[in-house]
Amino acid sequence: MVKRIACGVVVSVLLMSWPVAPAAAEEAKIKMVGYLEELYVLPDKGAEFEILMKEMVEAFEAHGFPYRLDCYRMDDLRYLAMWFVDGTAGIDNLNASWEVLAPKWGEEESAEWIKKLYATMSHWETSVWVPRPDLSYMPEGQSDEYKYIVWGLLPIKLGHKEEVDELLKKYVQAVAEHDVPHAWSAADGYVGVENPIVGFVEWSASAGSYWMRKDEEGKNEELTKKTNALWQEILPHIRGFDWVAGQHLAELSYRPKKASEKE
Repeated sequence: MVKRIACGVVVSVLLMSWPVAPAAAEEAKIKMVGYLEELYVLPDKGAEFEILMKEMVEAFEAHGFPYRLDCYRMDDLRYLAMWFVDGTAGIDNLNASWEVLAPKWGEEESAEWIKKLYATMSHWETSVWVPRPDLSYMPEGQSDEYKYIVWGLLPIKLGHKEEVDELLKKYVQAVAEHDVPHAWSAADGYVGVENPIVGFVEWSASAGSYWMRKDEEGKNEELTKKTNALWQEILPHIRGFDWVAGQHLAELSYRPKKASEKE
């Protein structure tokens, strides 16, 4: 999670050697990426892990850490930490910000904190996700409550990405034509995942409200017919589909203060 020097080196090497890395011109177009850490916390260490994460957020608030963090507790016992950075080069800037934070926090205190945090986990995995607005559905008036999320993964067969993208665009169009009020956000997996892959995130205020709205959408027979037909077209092009639900942990998440909010 926070051995940023080592982790940053590994990610940077991957970004330089990844066979599908974008050219410089394409890289310049990527305004923001999601840098995701999947934290595998030991079953009996969840409470201790969350206490330590709260201490980290307090240090962020005290010393003005410049990057946003969203933390989620998933139903399969993983924790997800999502950082938002400006392009893939922003990952190096994130790592550098950790190096700046350590002496402000206290070298000994931060080193001891890292040691304790490591003791709560078996391992973690990192990945980089590039937003796909054209595969996302963001209607006006969408809910901004994301206490409950559903994260879906669509691994795609090699050579089938373009076909899947076109079918997903048709899926978005079908939903838009029926004015479905509930959004989802899509992204392409880039580094640290089995490629090609597309990820989707849906959100709601609670598990109950999420599944109630799914029931309501299911009552739209015309829409269900269209989306089921599109799903049947997608199936031959994918290697499977997986999803997991979880809860947003506001107390373990962080928003940098805007300039107007700083003293």
